[in-house]
Amino acid sequence: MTLDAGLTFAALALTILAFLDWRGWSLVRAVCIVIGIYGAGLAMLSALGVPAAAAAAFAGLLVVCVAVFDIDRAHHVIPDTLVLAMIALAFTPIGAAAPLEAIASALALSGLFFGVRQALKRGPEDDPLGLGDVKLAGGMGALLGLQPALLAVAIAGAATLLALTALRVRPAGGSLSGAPFGVALAPACAFMAALQLAPA
Repeated sequence: MTLDAGLTFAALALTILAFLDWRGWSLVRAVCIVIGIYGAGLAMLSALGVPAAAAAAFAGLLVVCVAVFDIDRAHHVIPDTLVLAMIALAFTPIGAAAPLEAIASALALSGLFFGVRQALKRGPEDDPLGLGDVKLAGGMGALLGLQPALLAVAIAGAATLLALTALRVRPAGGSLSGAPFGVALAPACAFMAALQLAPA
């Protein structure tokens, strides 16, 4: 097994663990769902002519992003296992940066999110931006590189505001603390990764 294949397999295994912990599914159900999403993504990418190693890793990213979306929507939590899965994929062919740059981008973006979280926090019970979002931002920075990750965050923020406005949702206290941001971050991350995967 190559390193790329091993990292992709690790990401899939971590995603299965997240589903087991947070969705309460049986092992068989979690494995079948992960394999189904992964297989569909891999078949689509292979049909589009994406090189095998990149297609395998990107299909793994699709699985991780679906899990982030699903679990954050249901529980307002982004499990650490999914953040680790995204970081593992940052060191496969779909990672946009060299290892040291990936680490620096992860630290910069998670630091920015943490700073925003602290600036918006109005009291000990207020949680305008969860720590799961902070950690996921670090995973996105590692995977995409700093500038594309910032663009993904901007897309996710705009999508969240539009959705809340369209649905006329007013989170408690007038803040966005009731809106699970991972629901928007996950597809924005997959979108930016797809753009970087596409041939110039």
